[in-house]
Amino acid sequence: MKFTIGYRSRFPEQYSKYLGPSLDNLKGDYDLIKIESNKITDARDFQSEKYPASDYNEMIRMCKTQYLILVHEDISFTPDFLESVENTINQYPDFGAIGLVGHDDTDYRWSNSDKSYEVHTLDSCMIIVRMDLNMFFDDDTFNELHLYVEDYCARVGLLGKKVLTINTIGDCHIEHHSSTWSQLGVCWGNYPHYKQIFVKKYPNTLTT
Repeated sequence: MKFTIGYRSRFPEQYSKYLGPSLDNLKGDYDLIKIESNKITDARDFQSEKYPASDYNEMIRMCKTQYLILVHEDISFTPDFLESVENTINQYPDFGAIGLVGHDDTDYRWSNSDKSYEVHTLDSCMIIVRMDLNMFFDDDTFNELHLYVEDYCARVGLLGKKVLTINTIGDCHIEHHSSTWSQLGVCWGNYPHYKQIFVKKYPNTLTT
């Protein structure tokens, strides 16, 4: 099974510390898509030519494999990461989206070796999408930094597809090293505006 990994190049120091070394040691067959995106030095400064949903849609158009793994630069994983992704897909071949962490009816659910959790939505730090669904991120409505992945998950859920966390196998370990919330709080930026839009569209859907 061959994959494509896509990421937005914004913070070289994060890439050098987390995603870069992970890719250097990664086992398996994959293509890599890198899109240069303006660096936002302060998360409260929203001057940018393109936001994540637009960049991710460009990656979807560029992808030549069946599955596209979209990751942040502050994600790290062990060399057997793709084996765990393939294992999860083999268990749930008709999935809608797979990711690192999501929210089900009770709590946050992180990828682990016990099982894949079926969740309402996934966090934007990692999402694996299927090309055969021919679905794109809503970069008209969620055209900033918030809830574009959660909206995508809600829409594939409406198609009857499962949204899942990765079922890791062996010694596979995946970690998100973000400090955005701890530095700026859960409602940083224009999050409340996009949250209102999301809740109106999906009143019973929980997000991270």
